[in-house]
Amino acid sequence: MQENEDRPAYAEPPGPMPPGHGAAPSGTAPAGEATGGADTPQQKALGVLDLMYGALFSPVTTFRAVAARPQLDRAVVVLVVVSAVSAIVGAISGGREFAAGMAEAGIPVPAASFGPVAFLFGLVGPFIFWYLQSAIFYVTGILVGGRGEVLPLMAALAVASMPQVFTAPASLLGAAVHQSLGVWLSFAIGIWVIVLDILAVREALHFSTGRAVATFFLPVVVFVVLIIGAVVAFVLAFLPIIQQFAPGTMPPIP
Repeated sequence: MQENEDRPAYAEPPGPMPPGHGAAPSGTAPAGEATGGADTPQQKALGVLDLMYGALFSPVTTFRAVAARPQLDRAVVVLVVVSAVSAIVGAISGGREFAAGMAEAGIPVPAASFGPVAFLFGLVGPFIFWYLQSAIFYVTGILVGGRGEVLPLMAALAVASMPQVFTAPASLLGAAVHQSLGVWLSFAIGIWVIVLDILAVREALHFSTGRAVATFFLPVVVFVVLIIGAVVAFVLAFLPIIQQFAPGTMPPIP
């Protein structure tokens, strides 16, 4: 009896720790992190079809699973599918548009001559954009308080490109029905992809939606400011020359 009275009230009994001892109560996990369970994303690997379906219909759960287990090879397969569809349709429609434009300029060029170039650009372009996008978002995300590695971000952004497969059918539909229809459908798909990119950044870098939005738009703002600054600097540098040839100040012709 004396031994129990001398033991501090907060002391733990000897022996192995019971399962789950010391874990945070349910509902207290940080935002963006799974709380555990039988079907948590960390406990299962998603296949390529799962990634495609999840990006369209369950993006948050899918990106959370990709952030926990960044299977970059499967995510790249999704990007390959998107690039292949874009390349095929781009080779067809792009070749026709190029041939029509050259014909208006009086230079007859067969559409097939531009097809391989459009196909190559449509196949390689998305990968170049994906790589640059991942690098910029990762650096910006770390600066605004994100934590994580670049591979989960790259995998999540690759999966987030899935809605772009509908851009090609939208273009074909616009060509068959009305050009404005294709433009509006492509615009809606672009907004869809932006939303998925923001969700992918949020889950991969483990911070709030507001910081994810800042990570997405801050590089755009910086780029626009740099372009405007470059244009202003160019105009100021050549302003004396421009003023010499402005109306009313033209030098007299001998």
